[in-house]
Amino acid sequence: MIPLQSSQLTSFHNEGCIPPSINGSYGRVHLSLENKALWEEFYTLGTEMIITKSGRRMFPPCKVIVSGLNPLSLYLMLVDIVPLDNARYKWHCGYWEAVGKADPHFPSHFYLHPDSPAPGSHWMKEPVSFQRLKITNNTLEQCEHITLHSMHKYQPRFHVVLTSAHTLTLPWNAVASFVFPETTFMAVTAYQNSKVTQLKIDNNPFAKGFRENGLSYKKNRGKNVRGTEMVKQATGEETGCDPLSGESVATLQGYWYLH
Repeated sequence: MIPLQSSQLTSFHNEGCIPPSINGSYGRVHLSLENKALWEEFYTLGTEMIITKSGRRMFPPCKVIVSGLNPLSLYLMLVDIVPLDNARYKWHCGYWEAVGKADPHFPSHFYLHPDSPAPGSHWMKEPVSFQRLKITNNTLEQCEHITLHSMHKYQPRFHVVLTSAHTLTLPWNAVASFVFPETTFMAVTAYQNSKVTQLKIDNNPFAKGFRENGLSYKKNRGKNVRGTEMVKQATGEETGCDPLSGESVATLQGYWYLH
């Protein structure tokens, strides 16, 4: 974990990292979503991601396919999550609607992929997964996750950064940044759209207990059963995590704190 000063962040952005490429290439570097079809299914419904004080993984997870890197050069892979707009939302009569101005944005955090730095050949040999990234609403203390506001829309951004040695110190040469509109989501503390909940149950490998026991959000909706409460019913035990988030064991990874 390395704190970056605001002047370093400005330099990082001025070297070509911003504005990001939308669903395409940045010079020779190309990124694409490995699980694009699944993200598009959620996007059609309006993706929701649970945030908690202790931090929660995202589902679908962010996975990208990288090409166009120099196989021998070293690169960092990073993700940050930024507000999509300046509004706060509420779920009303089956739809999300803006109800006011957004809360002040938290200082930007970059999640550093734990394999960083690594040669281009490493990043290009298989999809790069950011599934260990966790999001939280913890505002009381500096924590190891990306902090978001509930009932706000967010956009993940992916950054490929060229570095000259096996070190995490500056300076870096920013290579490319990318956003994929289908990865936008609403941060929530409880799922609002039952169709989103059901789609997570149907596709998340950690929700196996839901499917094997014939459980669905629709069946339990009248009982106000959500998240970990449904897990208890499916498995008969306390799990301490929400399988709809793609999380089984809590793991802390490196984050870049930008102030």
